[in-house]
Amino acid sequence: MTTPREDQTKKSRTIVLDLTMCTMEYQSTLDPPPSLALIKFPDRFDTDMAFQLRERNQPTLDDMQSVAVSVEANLLAKRARVRNERRAPLKDEATPFDLKMDALAKGMEKLMDRMENIERKPH
Repeated sequence: MTTPREDQTKKSRTIVLDLTMCTMEYQSTLDPPPSLALIKFPDRFDTDMAFQLRERNQPTLDDMQSVAVSVEANLLAKRARVRNERRAPLKDEATPFDLKMDALAKGMEKLMDRMENIERKPH
């Protein structure tokens, strides 16, 4: 004969076991198939990262997740480098617009000199 406490313990174990089984069944029905997870995984990232992950074409989700870490590190390093290059002082290089403006300014100076020469000549 069992005591009420033993009965309660058996019921508790049965309930826990039933809950565990229900949870496992529920999870198995909610987990996407591996092929779908592999296809949708890159969509969770920004466009640059998603492109690079798809470009590598990993066969499994685990491989893609490990590659995602290295790709993200490379993209962060690239973005930091670009940001630092933007902050660097620009060298004094003549652009095509600057060259055209200089030529226009020199032409205006020559024109002004000619006008002064014409005004100085006695008539």
